[in-house]
Amino acid sequence: MSLYIIVGGGDSEIEIAKLLLGEGHDVVVVEKEKELAEKLAGILECLVINGDAANLETLKDAKIEKADGIAILTNDDSINLMITQFAKKLNVKTIVVRVNDTAKKDFFNPLGLTAVISPTSVIAKTVRNSLVEGSEKTLMIFGNGKVELMEVPLPDGLTGKKIADLGMPEYTRVACIYRKGDIIIAHGNKVLENGDVLVVITKVGAVKELLGKFALASIKNV
Repeated sequence: MSLYIIVGGGDSEIEIAKLLLGEGHDVVVVEKEKELAEKLAGILECLVINGDAANLETLKDAKIEKADGIAILTNDDSINLMITQFAKKLNVKTIVVRVNDTAKKDFFNPLGLTAVISPTSVIAKTVRNSLVEGSEKTLMIFGNGKVELMEVPLPDGLTGKKIADLGMPEYTRVACIYRKGDIIIAHGNKVLENGDVLVVITKVGAVKELLGKFALASIKNV
């Protein structure tokens, strides 16, 4: 089993902890506020430490030296940066950090982290895409806002084609297919069927070309 540390005790952190615990991982949550830490201890079936994660001793109590990953999710970017630097020095393999002020992302980008997440940017881009793109759905934006994972319903005009024959834009790949409740790992020779939903990973700059191509396929089929 893997060990993951979550720093912060909000609703999102609770859900993340529940997901990891449900998958059988070991989880340690670190929360500075005493009342919130006590609440978490009553909700989660894992070790909850009431302490300041910006203190190295607290992180050692959370077994950071054995951790496979850490999610640093407090509302204070300065604290998040300090904890990130500790995690880097202790060679934590996977480091995910929340940046609340998008103007401060440049402080984190050079550190070579697994993911730097700005909730404001993610929400803004998700809402924008939902408004503009319609049936397509953004699942995740990562790579400092440059890479997007999205669901795209297959147009009828592409039914029966192989993935390799779709002519996807550069820097765009089909990762998997949702088909009648099943998930199918994508490969070039996989033939697409009516009703398929493609999970696509693409550079944000290629999204417009991708959706334009799929829209054209829909028109041709009319």
